[in-house]
Amino acid sequence: MKISGRQLAAARSLLNWSQQHLATAAGVTQQTIALWETEQQVPRASTLARVMAVIEDRGVEFTNGGAPGVRFKPKPEAAENESAGK
Repeated sequence: MKISGRQLAAARSLLNWSQQHLATAAGVTQQTIALWETEQQVPRASTLARVMAVIEDRGVEFTNGGAPGVRFKPKPEAAENESAGK
């Protein structure tokens, strides 16, 4: 999966995290996050996986396809209600 710099910045914003906070949580440098967000650098697969895991563990998911973005993951009850037609 490709995560754009804008998606990464939006995910941080949903969590109300600074670049440094995300970098520390993911075990990367703040410069790595900054370069990724400004699209000056494409992250390595291992960096991408670590950063995604940290963000997704806090309830934010990345959406791709026709409308790339980020959102809070639906709560399990909400997903069940949607599938039941409620």
